[in-house]
Amino acid sequence: MSAVVAADDTEDGIVLLTVVTPKDSRLTKTLQRVDGAWKVARDFGGITRVNAREIPVHDIASLSDVLGTAARDPKTCVIRGGIRPGFEEIAVRPGGVRRLAYDRPDEIAGVSVFEERARRWIALDLDSFPLPAHIDPIEDAEHVIDAALERLPPEFGRASCFRQLTSGHGIKPGGRVRLFFWLSRPVTNAEAKRWIPASIADPSVHAIVQPIYVAAPIFPPGQRDFLTERHGLHLGIDDEVQVPDLETWTRDGTGGTAHGEGLHVASVDEALELMGDPPEWPDGRGFHAPIDAAFKAATQEFGSNLDQEALLAQVEAKLRERIGRRGDAYLNRRIRDARPWLTWFIEKAAERETRGPTVAPPGHGLLPYYPSATETRDAALARQNEVIRKVIAQAGRDAAIRRAVRAEIKAENAGS
Repeated sequence: MSAVVAADDTEDGIVLLTVVTPKDSRLTKTLQRVDGAWKVARDFGGITRVNAREIPVHDIASLSDVLGTAARDPKTCVIRGGIRPGFEEIAVRPGGVRRLAYDRPDEIAGVSVFEERARRWIALDLDSFPLPAHIDPIEDAEHVIDAALERLPPEFGRASCFRQLTSGHGIKPGGRVRLFFWLSRPVTNAEAKRWIPASIADPSVHAIVQPIYVAAPIFPPGQRDFLTERHGLHLGIDDEVQVPDLETWTRDGTGGTAHGEGLHVASVDEALELMGDPPEWPDGRGFHAPIDAAFKAATQEFGSNLDQEALLAQVEAKLRERIGRRGDAYLNRRIRDARPWLTWFIEKAAERETRGPTVAPPGHGLLPYYPSATETRDAALARQNEVIRKVIAQAGRDAAIRRAVRAEIKAENAGS
């Protein structure tokens, strides 16, 4: 096993693999609209032999340019590994090379063209994560990306990234995105796995020759992508992510906590106090989840007739107080989106009010859904033990009968 080769402090590369065999293989899915619904008509193709070339990249802009071009080629994917020195010409032979992470001396053509590299970039594959109820996964691409960023450790929060909505996004539940970030220093595969928890993003992409699929899905003639923009550069405040000390790094419970899940509060004030990013706000749960919880608490307390303007002003004031490193662009997007988000909650509250209560009022006189207790706990246990004793006794009698029948059959067979 070769040692990890570190990337240059300023320059790096990204390896593009083009599948050679099977010849008809496509490294993306084919989507087709059937009976009004989008379905996967053909899944990812296999990879036997590939051509490989390494493209220099030096920042998020150059990385984004390479990925944007690769996204238009259905026979191309990328890997984190690098091409071993001296193997560059071999890697582009017409017949292709095997996608081996390490040499296999006992096999024909078992020499690996690839080696591990510490990279200045990282790919994060977030699959099937829950989206806030007000987000339309088809129309609200930027909101989907914001929701994905909220799930990552805080250091990713305000960084630019190349973002993709994957082939499954919009036809399967939840958000499905792939994000590429430029890092402040090279990171090994082992460091990447230690940094990003498997509960947040798929760790399998942090490997030497694991395909990272970047090609946009294919659509049959006459059908077009239902997403207006499947990939592009998501601009943040910073152009690189500051990498923590991953040698001694341990999760402190504040990053990658799936902010959008399980936030239940009793009041608007309690929800808004959870707004913000750690460590500046130690109890912060990002911005999506607290705003969502605030709107939910308000409609539960006041119904559809709540004072919308007062609530929106309260949310905006807290956003301005705690936006911190997210910056003005993120702040303005959150303020702009708050009104339609609140409208969604108000419409749901109005629907509930029209339906009426879902539980019977006091004094309804209806039978309970289950019978009330008719005896004490000790009496119930005694009755249960008696039933168990009878079952065991009956089982013993049944076993004795079966033994007697088998003995009788055996005797008859022996005498005949």
